[in-house]
Amino acid sequence: MHNNDPFPPLDPSVDPTIAIVMYSSKWYIMTYADNSGSMQLDVSYGNEHDDGHGLLAYLNGYPAMAVYNGVVYLTHQASLTDHALWHMTYDGTNWSFDTTIPNVYLNESPGMAVFNGNLYVAHQGSDTTGAANSLWYTVTNGRAWSQDKNIPGIQMNGSPAMAVFNDTLYLFFRGIDGSTLWYTTTTDGKTWPNQWQVDGVSMRNSPSAAVRDGVLYVAYHNSDDGTICYSTYDGNSERNWSPPATIEMTTTLPIADKGSPAIYLDDTNNYLMLAYTYPSGFQNLISVVPPQPTIDGD
Repeated sequence: MHNNDPFPPLDPSVDPTIAIVMYSSKWYIMTYADNSGSMQLDVSYGNEHDDGHGLLAYLNGYPAMAVYNGVVYLTHQASLTDHALWHMTYDGTNWSFDTTIPNVYLNESPGMAVFNGNLYVAHQGSDTTGAANSLWYTVTNGRAWSQDKNIPGIQMNGSPAMAVFNDTLYLFFRGIDGSTLWYTTTTDGKTWPNQWQVDGVSMRNSPSAAVRDGVLYVAYHNSDDGTICYSTYDGNSERNWSPPATIEMTTTLPIADKGSPAIYLDDTNNYLMLAYTYPSGFQNLISVVPPQPTIDGD
């Protein structure tokens, strides 16, 4: 499952992280920064849908996506200078214009999830508001966006990831030390009482999370090399996570240095999938569970 269409050489200024969602339980949508350094937002459609193309949007970092009320929502930071959060939507035929979410500013990239009938967007605070390395979120009901809210007591690096598991919203982030993996949770969408570390993880960049068959997965770029690893949680009361496991194919086909993994559930076949970009700029899409056999490089 390779997406090996020709790509230009990977510009070192580009964050090659991919955002990907299933849409209408039929095909996936994948968005990413143009590899050439133009920072244009590109989109590809999978499962024999129409070929991809560029969107009328530009970004700093990488985008995030979620499906809410039958519509794909895409959020992103557009500029290093104003740090504003922007969003656009896709109804299965057309993309909307790119517009700002009022009074929300961020460093890095956002994370998204649907919880309790609302769409949540989490992000690191912005240098422009003196809130760098803090964790914030805004919520929409599809009509208006809430005031941006801080989650107290959390210091972070990179970009957050979100997933809903056992009627609880999980929010993952890289610690302020630069290599540990942490998470906080909410059951009411408003209070985030604690934070916990996922033991045994040494990571870089940003995590990604998804749920399959009653198990929560969190994947990350291993800090020691170009492999991608993951840990799992089955909901036990002790909050014990599995020891990190390496996705075997990434030992021979590593992730780009600045890249972060994107995992998601393909509900057409119940496969847990991984999308990421090689150092060469090629993109790879593989099955994590069940595991895809290791192959030699391209």
